[in-house]
Amino acid sequence: MDKLKQYNDAKTYLINEENINEYRLKKDGCSLPIWLCPDCSKYQFAKTQYGYYCFSCHKFFKDDDIDFCERCGKVICRQNDYTGLICEDCFEDLINRK
Repeated sequence: MDKLKQYNDAKTYLINEENINEYRLKKDGCSLPIWLCPDCSKYQFAKTQYGYYCFSCHKFFKDDDIDFCERCGKVICRQNDYTGLICEDCFEDLINRK
């Protein structure tokens, strides 16, 4: 876990420690697996060999604490007692579509 704090950003960690090839990802039409942190809303949240970690606010989440909205892909934190399959934003959008 201390290794995570050595890095200032998720991209550098993923390339150096997880051996993710950014060129190959882009060539295949994909991007680095980095999301908005559910705590600080910075684009520095990534899956590491230890679990999910934000390289901005340095908050760690176990794999079981994180899910993704089935509608938009946004990170959902199960620690907040949220057990839905979609995020609050998508839920509100569906409710307001009348």
